[in-house]
Amino acid sequence: MEDEKIFLKLDKIAKKMFTKELIKLIMEEKYISLDANPRKDWGADSLDEYEMMYKIEEEFKITFNEGDPRLREIETVQEMMDYLKNNYQLS
Repeated sequence: MEDEKIFLKLDKIAKKMFTKELIKLIMEEKYISLDANPRKDWGADSLDEYEMMYKIEEEFKITFNEGDPRLREIETVQEMMDYLKNNYQLS
């Protein structure tokens, strides 16, 4: 799957979960970007991150290996895209 398609799916998940925060960013002329950090930029907490992981699994039809320590190191949209591309066959 190409980067643009992966980004668009992640973008769709973020917009559903963080509507208020993203509207504020748009009003401030900031946009969802590859270097966006959900915790810092959108106010995500650990419950939000868990929900986002679940939604990513649903959207991409994958199952994360929750024991993979690399999952805890992901901070940005770009890092999630790279993780998905490098660890899953996306279609």
